[in-house]
Amino acid sequence: MAILSRVIVFTSCATTFVGTAYVVGLALSPPPSYAVSDRQRIERYNVLSIESAYDKKTRSQEFLLGISRLRRRLLWDEGLLRGRVLEVGAGCGGVLSYYDAVVSSASDPPTVNGSTEEDHAAIKQNTVTEVVLCDRSPGMIQSTAEQVYRRYGYQPYRYPDYDLVEMQVDTRTSVDEYKENTAASEMPGRRSVMEGPPVETQQLRECGTGVTETTLAKGCLTAEDGNGAQGTKELVPPILSSAFSGTTLPLLSESGLTELKKRESEGEKRILHDGSAAKNQTFSVANYAAEQMPFSDNSFDTVVDMFGLCSYDDPVRALREMSRVCKPDGHLLLLEHGKGHWSRVNNYLDKWAPRHAKMWGCWWNRDIQRYLRLAGITIIKKDERHFGTTHYIVARPFKMMDELEDYRSSLSEL
Repeated sequence: MAILSRVIVFTSCATTFVGTAYVVGLALSPPPSYAVSDRQRIERYNVLSIESAYDKKTRSQEFLLGISRLRRRLLWDEGLLRGRVLEVGAGCGGVLSYYDAVVSSASDPPTVNGSTEEDHAAIKQNTVTEVVLCDRSPGMIQSTAEQVYRRYGYQPYRYPDYDLVEMQVDTRTSVDEYKENTAASEMPGRRSVMEGPPVETQQLRECGTGVTETTLAKGCLTAEDGNGAQGTKELVPPILSSAFSGTTLPLLSESGLTELKKRESEGEKRILHDGSAAKNQTFSVANYAAEQMPFSDNSFDTVVDMFGLCSYDDPVRALREMSRVCKPDGHLLLLEHGKGHWSRVNNYLDKWAPRHAKMWGCWWNRDIQRYLRLAGITIIKKDERHFGTTHYIVARPFKMMDELEDYRSSLSEL
């Protein structure tokens, strides 16, 4: 018994000493002197997508911090997933397990004895018909598709990719010139401004299974391995430097836009490429950036974003795009990390943000509350954890009055 007591005392003292030394070392060490660009962050995501390395490295950390419980609470306990669901910044498929309940209900909807037409309509409205997992990183999307296949036994539908040729622009053109040219001409495929060096010809995946060789747009990125060498040659779509919504930017080819419209109009049918019914195939994937999504206005009932605002080039623009594609009576479900209440905690986040961005591709010191205000998001439920650095938010999308009137008139015509 005496030996056990000594072991416990020694272990406690050693743990206290190591923890104190670590904290003092962090406090006294100088902050990183390097800067991390958006390109480096995106390349890091492609590296972390290999064999789902991101999920494997963060699984234990999320469990200890209670993040997994918050994810389950947001997607299960809130009961707000219905109809078409969009998750932006979906990562490499680690979130699939949290959708199991809604996927099972979609494949086997509940029955009501002696139900009326109103009961059937309510069941239909609350049934999840499609879950679109969207991410800007091609490696993450490929990993998500593999996870869906391993977990559910089918290849998910992939929405048509960006038309990178149409997105190629002259970097000398300004945003004002783009607006003037767009207003003066009705020709499709107008080009916007985009920064970045030109990239050589690569292989571009089309919607479905086809692959075509095309010249990439300026500003397109390719994945690199940990040593900086070109690795998988996956294409990362650029962000067009424009304040316009995704439906007004030249994002898709004519055939891709036609397929997207067809997919959205099919709704619950969810027809596959071979023409067979996809009754139980709820998941689909899309390689789109959150700042510029080609989805139609008011096309989703619920939009989910879990730890994505820290990773976007323009988080305010991403929130506005989420609002645009979400129906006025829908919900935005957000689980984010950023600045907290304590100045000392925020100082720590600010000091080590470059190192964290270099390792994980995200800025953990962003002001989430400010982004929500700038985007006009209406918060209806909010909870904070970990000294205010983890934000649990249920919100309504921002809509203009004319948008609400148009949406209500479209519903009355049905």
